[in-house]
Amino acid sequence: MTMFWRCRRERGANLTGIRLIVGAKTLRFDVGPVLSRATSALLVATAAFLLTAGLPLAQALDPVGEDPPAPAIRVNFQPESSELVCGYTPDFGYPFAEQNGLSFGWNSDHTDGMRDRGAGDDRRLDTLARFHAGGMWEVAVANGEHEVRVGVGDAEESSTNVLNVEGVAFFFGEEVPAGQFREFTGTVTVTDGKLTLDQGSAPDFATRINFIEIDALGAPEGCDEGGEEGTDEHDPPSESSPTAVSDLPTTRAAGASPPAPININFQSAGSPVACGYTPDRGRLFAKRHDTSFGWNLDHTKRARDRGVRLDQRKDTFVRFLAGGVWEIAVPIGNHRVKIAVGDTNFASVNTIKVEKVGFFDELRLGANQFATRIVDVPVSDGRLTIHMGKSSIRKTKINYVDINSPGVRSCQDTAPITGDASTGPLPARPYGLTGLRRVFGQHCSPEANDGRAYFPSAGGRGSYGYVYFHSRLSKLVGGKVLPEVNAKKRANDYGVWGYACRMKTGGTSWSVHSWGAAIDTNTLRNPFGQRHWNGRGWNGKRFGRFLPNIWMGRGFYWGLNFNDPMHFQYVSGY
Repeated sequence: MTMFWRCRRERGANLTGIRLIVGAKTLRFDVGPVLSRATSALLVATAAFLLTAGLPLAQALDPVGEDPPAPAIRVNFQPESSELVCGYTPDFGYPFAEQNGLSFGWNSDHTDGMRDRGAGDDRRLDTLARFHAGGMWEVAVANGEHEVRVGVGDAEESSTNVLNVEGVAFFFGEEVPAGQFREFTGTVTVTDGKLTLDQGSAPDFATRINFIEIDALGAPEGCDEGGEEGTDEHDPPSESSPTAVSDLPTTRAAGASPPAPININFQSAGSPVACGYTPDRGRLFAKRHDTSFGWNLDHTKRARDRGVRLDQRKDTFVRFLAGGVWEIAVPIGNHRVKIAVGDTNFASVNTIKVEKVGFFDELRLGANQFATRIVDVPVSDGRLTIHMGKSSIRKTKINYVDINSPGVRSCQDTAPITGDASTGPLPARPYGLTGLRRVFGQHCSPEANDGRAYFPSAGGRGSYGYVYFHSRLSKLVGGKVLPEVNAKKRANDYGVWGYACRMKTGGTSWSVHSWGAAIDTNTLRNPFGQRHWNGRGWNGKRFGRFLPNIWMGRGFYWGLNFNDPMHFQYVSGY
């Protein structure tokens, strides 16, 4: 076993951290004050003993070079006397303070507004907080983007819910009958260290909030109750019962054993398949992928892939045509349906009905905002139908639909997603136009845009995003170059580009980018025409020729040879 340790210290600054490497494991310890050599050695020896002995470490550890993900926060609103919900931190209506390891609470005492209806098995939906007029709830979180899911409703009383999260309207006068519930998931940005909920100018006790989840992927670990969605089983009405199914049914599941789960992602024809999902590419209704689904009108030209997000489900969508209807064959009966709408790059106005049940009614979302809703829907003809009703606004953008399924949120495509051509061996770097065509075929072909990898600063300075290239380069770029870049990911600065069907800058011949055989990196610092390499990364620090050495070491030809320092291409002599 190999063991050694390193100190991390900026010039002229105090010692800030220690790295301990034991075998294949690397641990990082962040420390505050200056440590003596003796204290440092004692810390390292203690950590090494615990690790080699197989005992848990108390320190917070993260892989070197990786930023830790935002911690999941789940809060259930309930009276103090109520049973706790597995995996959720309780909020009893107290003013903002540090509680249960988090800092959260209200701007005024709300303990008199907490209720437990005791009507079902899902404790999250049985309990609620009623907002006072002017009421505001906050929780301390890191600045940045957060995915927030909120549930509202009341098992005993009807409610009219208004709820803003960081100024983003999640519910705007949402009328929810007694015993029914609504959920909304959206992405918000926090700039002051606190995520804030309010009900605007709504009157006393108008909004009934059940729970909130922040950056919570999937169900809490080790919990049977309070998972992705709770259930409350009821005896189904008999055939002679006069009780009709409500147009807006409860989100609680009906009785009987659940049908098989279905996960459909709406995406363009050349787009990589979302992990765990069956793709719908806008084609007409037909049998495919062991089931029958599709559109009444050709929607292939309305499918998009923005190529920005790691979550492919939100990166892609199909925009409804006027009169557009999407259907899928399912058994007759009740089905729990979850639908997501939104667009990473542009605003959307979304109207969705499933069968006769309204999901969204001209819901306006800004760029990079998304909404999800989960409702139980009855199907009587063997086809579940999604449409826009009578809406004339053609800006509905549907991302994905989960049917009888909690989704596959924990399944993410972190490795390059490539086409079939990527499996063949890659020849040595070709020379000239003839060699370029021999290896990569025609310019602007589907294969030229069929490989991709998730690069730092491709989605904005310091933010990851997808870079597209020829599928034959997938193993080289995604499997070899990218891991080396990620070793010092802050060296990559905005922007990072790949495939583009265009001519050479200032020329009349096709660019190597049109074959997907060139990558531009750190473009803002290294524009075309510059005769040197600027090696500063996204944090402004100098990394020298760290990046050029990676690309050239993997066989790429550097554009600095023709005054294009950002440019690296897998061909020379062209």
